Amino acid sequence: MKNLFLWNRSGSMTMMNPSIHTPSPRDAH
Repeated sequence: MKNLFLWNRSGSMTMMNPSIHTPSPRDAH
């Protein structure tokens, strides 16, 4: 079972949503 929460590079905890993909700095690279 995967973690429901992922820590982004800015240090904020965001809930991972499979249905909704939010662009992140890591994806931009």
